[in-house]
Amino acid sequence: MKRSTNLSIISGLAIIALISALVVVIYPRLLSNKGNANDSANNEINELINNVSKSNSNQNTTNSGATGNISYSSDRDGNYEIYSMEASGGNHKRLTNNNATDVEPSWSPDGTKIAFGSFRDGNEEIYIMDADGGRQRNLSNNAANDVEPSWSPDGTKIAFTSTRDGNDEIYVMDASGEGQRNISNNIAADFEPNWD
Repeated sequence: MKRSTNLSIISGLAIIALISALVVVIYPRLLSNKGNANDSANNEINELINNVSKSNSNQNTTNSGATGNISYSSDRDGNYEIYSMEASGGNHKRLTNNNATDVEPSWSPDGTKIAFGSFRDGNEEIYIMDADGGRQRNLSNNAANDVEPSWSPDGTKIAFTSTRDGNDEIYVMDASGEGQRNISNNIAADFEPNWD
């Protein structure tokens, strides 16, 4: 939860930096340039917006799967649970229902599964469930905190952050939970994996 708060602060700072760049650097160019030069300035604006969007794309609080639905965490019923809704904002469905915190939903590429973080075992673990909330099970099953699941493009693997080596490291496992291995192996903090 603390990392999510920090990510929100960092995202806010990135947006402020983007606005500052637009006002200080690019906007005067738009006013002083004519013709094709305006196209160049517009391209710079679009590039900055795309870069900020890419840097904020790994927050896993809202992800759309192949169905076009959005998954999210909410405490609207008293504690954090995983929900889904249509992209239009309608048809909210509660997918998890327990006394523990469930967060960081991530759709499988085919839209049939959702990986998420859950504290129901006393520490955060990576769980998986069907898109309708059925068949919830612990995949990472380790005494350390395992967080921030991210599906591989082909849906066969899940990358995640784990503290099992004493600091944040990037791990990968099969979508079944088998074959868990550290792939970042560094004394620095490595976290927030996101597949291309």
